[in-house]
Amino acid sequence: MSSNKVDFCCPTSTAQSIKVKREGSRASLSPSEGSSLKHEWDNALVAARQRSRSPSTLNHNPTPLMTVSEASTKLGSKTTPSPLIEVGLAKQQYTVVEGKEEKTTSLNFFNLVFFTINVIFTFDLGFETINPGYPTRALVLEEYQTLVSPMIWTYLIWCPIFAFDGLFCVAQFISPFREISRHTVHCWYIISCILQVGWMISFSYEVMWLSCALAFLLMCILLRVRKNMYNWKKKSSFFEYWLCYFPFSFHGGFLIATAAVNL
Repeated sequence: MSSNKVDFCCPTSTAQSIKVKREGSRASLSPSEGSSLKHEWDNALVAARQRSRSPSTLNHNPTPLMTVSEASTKLGSKTTPSPLIEVGLAKQQYTVVEGKEEKTTSLNFFNLVFFTINVIFTFDLGFETINPGYPTRALVLEEYQTLVSPMIWTYLIWCPIFAFDGLFCVAQFISPFREISRHTVHCWYIISCILQVGWMISFSYEVMWLSCALAFLLMCILLRVRKNMYNWKKKSSFFEYWLCYFPFSFHGGFLIATAAVNL
């Protein structure tokens, strides 16, 4: 009887081995050899069935696969575990790569600086002291009252708007909100602050066409940022929504209403 080694984990190799043995010794195959070959084939079938139930036995020296939660626990919170992909009877595991934590950049500080400037110009803080003749928006709103114009006190809505904007500017220094700011906001927030300051100044000096144009551009930018956030991560956590997503939705929604009234 031939001494060829049979791999019981592979039915194909077993069948080939049996075929060779039969062809090489067809004329002199004894009952004991036939029984031995049948036993080998039965063992190969059992091994194949076990492999179909347990995909981890595909390799001769299998390495236990980690689940997503185990990979996250092993590598820590700064990891991006990859999923296990099932292909047929096997599972293929992608390499779990440790993600790099986003660092605070100058853009985060500029966002906070321009937010402060925006608050000062929006609420006319100190302008009447510097220039007593400065036309505040309250005076302009009283002059341009129409049937569809909102009451003066409704513009107190800027208080919660800037409150949420301020929360975003503080949260962007902390992970994971820092990653959201870097990948979705970019420099759009700084541009929005510049546009709003221009909108406030042009409105105060009663350049209405420029005021409406700047308000419309500001609305488009804020909604663009909100769309970027939705495309980047559709299902946000509780804090991600209220500290990053909601401020831009709230601000952009108010500008939609403002644009409708101005038109």
